Amino acid sequence: MPPGAVSLGLFVLGPQTTCSEHAHASTGIYSILGGEASWRVDSPEQERLFTPGALVFTAPHQRPEIRTGALPLPAPCTWKADPAAPSDHRSGGPWRNGPRREPDLVNR
Repeated sequence: MPPGAVSLGLFVLGPQTTCSEHAHASTGIYSILGGEASWRVDSPEQERLFTPGALVFTAPHQRPEIRTGALPLPAPCTWKADPAAPSDHRSGGPWRNGPRREPDLVNR
């Protein structure tokens, strides 16, 4: 991708799903269309519930963990870096100091 390029996508998590603590080099903005999700960013004390109509901003290298409620969470999103770049995930569970791994991404 050229420097400064912005990608558009659709981020969808199923109901009762956890996207474990992770980090990536991209700036992201998510527009919550349905469902609800609890987002923690960088520490367990910084947890917020987002519902339809909310915009969620993630800065590069922040460490969010996302948990959905009873409904799926569809959220159009923008990325200011290559969305196919590897993400770092904690394998020891949320907010642990376990080893990092880079899972395969479906869009590669």
